[in-house]
Amino acid sequence: MPLKLDGKALLQQIKERLTEQVKPFKRAPHVVVFLIGSNPGSQIYVRSKKQHAKDVGVDLTIRFFDAPPSQADLIHQIQDLNKDPTVDGIFIQLPLPSPLDAMALINTITPTKDVDGLTAVNLGRLMQSPQTDTYLKPCTPQGCLQLIHQWRPNLSGLQALVIGRSVLVGKPMAQLLLAEGCTVIQAHSQTQDLQKLCQNADILVSATGQPGLITSEDIKPGACLIDVGIISEKGHVTGDINYTPTLLQKAAAYSPVPGGVGPTTIANLLQNSVKAYLLNT
Repeated sequence: MPLKLDGKALLQQIKERLTEQVKPFKRAPHVVVFLIGSNPGSQIYVRSKKQHAKDVGVDLTIRFFDAPPSQADLIHQIQDLNKDPTVDGIFIQLPLPSPLDAMALINTITPTKDVDGLTAVNLGRLMQSPQTDTYLKPCTPQGCLQLIHQWRPNLSGLQALVIGRSVLVGKPMAQLLLAEGCTVIQAHSQTQDLQKLCQNADILVSATGQPGLITSEDIKPGACLIDVGIISEKGHVTGDINYTPTLLQKAAAYSPVPGGVGPTTIANLLQNSVKAYLLNT
């Protein structure tokens, strides 16, 4: 059987470390999240983040808006929080309802308070200096890399395929793998012959939200599979990869859905929250 890359265990390890790290702090790190609209998935996810933050000694304040405020009003609120010395981190729970411009709001956040690591400044730093630790990096790609390192600490020389080119996952994921010494191909909706690319990949990271996109015929024997897709259908959560017994016999390691990438995203949000406290005090 392949190695199961356990995101829940990784989350617990990081929480234990952060709990000890924050004990000598003069005050608890304080993060504010904007939760806009009535998306039930977002509401559940934010409540989960708040509980995990509480567990490690991070204060998470939720600013909830049932009806979307104006773009200008949200920008003004973010600017006020940027100036507030008692607030260390700010993030916006995505997706946002129309017509709000998510990236414009995110780029209003001061980079040292950008605990999601998605401002243009922090993404630019990732492009320039991916292996330095002086800024806040995107949470989900960082979590994916931590899972991959459970399989193999040294990734130099491996072929990596990232399916998806979003700012949240695909683009920063490719940069992190390049920094690890991988040869990286980025696939997307216009890519031709995706199966051939998959069959050559030692590491496959899929972040499309298309259930069952990757099957056993698509993967290289001995590959490490990271499934970022989380799709809820009829009360059942699945991902991009169809984890059949045949596929699992071919893979060397895999991240389950649920319980793989999701918990590591929360773990890295907590890490970034503590780092933001240190950057801002």
